[in-house]
Amino acid sequence: MNRAKHAAMLGLFLGWFCSGCGKNADPSDSGQTCGTCGGALIQRVDDDQRVVLERLKVYTNSTKPVLEYYRGRPTFRVVNGAQPPDRVARDLDAVIDDAAMEKAEQ
Repeated sequence: MNRAKHAAMLGLFLGWFCSGCGKNADPSDSGQTCGTCGGALIQRVDDDQRVVLERLKVYTNSTKPVLEYYRGRPTFRVVNGAQPPDRVARDLDAVIDDAAMEKAEQ
């Protein structure tokens, strides 16, 4: 994994949440306060750098090979899971229908 991608993934895994309302911190939250209620942002106990690096190692060694295996299959599809849930559901429905139709045509 290249350094830029590693840094980006590290940023994604370091979870912060509001001690007041419990909402996950939004990238637009400035400083150490929640943009919703003004509560203090705190880091999840299980998201320190050591834990994140271990997750990245597990991904590289265990998950990525499985992903690459399925990527070569004709019914493999990609859905952006970082969208609003209704959009993810809609995209999942579309790719499942597409894969099923492709499979039926064979």
